[in-house]
Amino acid sequence: MFQQKDYEDKLREIASIGCGHIATRLAKMIHWKVEISLPSVWAEKSKSAEDVISFRGRMKLKFRKGFAIRNEFRVERRATDQLMPAEEMKGLVVQIMEEKTAKNLVRLLFNRTVEELDEIDKTALLRTFSDLAAYMTKAVGALIEEAISMEPAKMTETTLLAGITDSIKEQRQALGWIYFSTVNIYIKGEEGISFIVMLLPFFDIARVLPSSS
Repeated sequence: MFQQKDYEDKLREIASIGCGHIATRLAKMIHWKVEISLPSVWAEKSKSAEDVISFRGRMKLKFRKGFAIRNEFRVERRATDQLMPAEEMKGLVVQIMEEKTAKNLVRLLFNRTVEELDEIDKTALLRTFSDLAAYMTKAVGALIEEAISMEPAKMTETTLLAGITDSIKEQRQALGWIYFSTVNIYIKGEEGISFIVMLLPFFDIARVLPSSS
């Protein structure tokens, strides 16, 4: 039976642990304090991607240009475990940021100021955020006691709204319903520098949790 609160609590736990590790890792990279918001979590059987984003949120995000860095992950389950086929146990970690934030992160990470991001800058950001995404997938793996593998990261130029809604739509198509978390990560002392981390499992995490959890 679908228990919405249980599902939300489990995903909130993963998001908190994973983003906490992301913040710690990023703080070491840039030598600044990094903070995270409380996770927002949705477990919805009937709503669409647009339904879960408020009108005010849509207007706020609609025209903000930026980047979405996507890491697909897969659970490497034991061959003897028939609870859920391994090929179905996939998901996404998506990190979404405004162009201004991306430029400022280049400054903080690599000690250089850029007017426009070139391919070298984008490649460097892609590698950095792929490294950060690994901390989220490790949190997933630790909770379900399985190893996780990640596909190479992909970066797309998009609006913040499209980056979010497209990811939710992709999950809904794969899973059949909406089940994701968002966390905002902030650089303390650097006004306006923040990015969103989304975790979108394409499988029913609650079904594969060890019985002791």
